[in-house]
Amino acid sequence: MDRVGIEIPESARIILLQEDKFKAYYYELLFVLKEYERIIGKVKPIMKTLLGPHIDDLELKLRPGMVTLTWTSMNIDSYLEHVHNGLRRLE
Repeated sequence: MDRVGIEIPESARIILLQEDKFKAYYYELLFVLKEYERIIGKVKPIMKTLLGPHIDDLELKLRPGMVTLTWTSMNIDSYLEHVHNGLRRLE
């Protein structure tokens, strides 16, 4: 847009400056989901009943990422740390 002389909105410039941060969040969140699936996949059906409270706890830790977390949230880093701790604990 800049090359052809079209003015770029300030909000678009701000997002462009944060591109690397957003990409890092995307890949980190994708990693968390894959780790969740991997760890849950390792749980044998007979153990799911015993580990039920721990699995529920991990799912509660994941819930903010599906419900309230946005790209502009200030607490994405603490959310990711909280979920990583839950994943390590369950594994």
